[in-house]
Amino acid sequence: MLVTVPAILAIFTTVPMVNVDIKTTVTQLLAKQGLRYRETRSFSDGSLISMLFELPKCAEPLQVIPTSNSFEARGLFDKAARPEDTRLFAYLGKVSREQSDRWTFREHLKHRLLELLSLSPYEDDRQMLLIVTPKDCNLPQIDWSLVWRTNYRRSIALTKAPG
Repeated sequence: MLVTVPAILAIFTTVPMVNVDIKTTVTQLLAKQGLRYRETRSFSDGSLISMLFELPKCAEPLQVIPTSNSFEARGLFDKAARPEDTRLFAYLGKVSREQSDRWTFREHLKHRLLELLSLSPYEDDRQMLLIVTPKDCNLPQIDWSLVWRTNYRRSIALTKAPG
């Protein structure tokens, strides 16, 4: 049996991304957790967009901020969060308190290699989430990796599809 170059390349092609943006995915995920979307805030003329969600028994909202996984907007993070707030960074399968692009680069590289083998469960749009929980407020247990999971995004796309 002769295997041609196009046949080999077809093995390594990736499945196209599902057309659901990260903001829609986050809103749907948190709605399923009972956290109601409140509004969107913009910082520095739209350089940073913060989605606000109601947190039970908390006067201040939860903020979820989609931003580049390279921490390009790092200088703006203090505009969105106070020093006493809890900051988490979520990207693909990892959540960290570390404000460094080293771990996001490792996570990106790992899943890029898995994607080449068609083994990654994620759609990497190169965006991470900055999750800001106000001081003295409790964030429910949330599987943030769902935001990038291909099957989760596909299920949202199907429920939003007309017809």
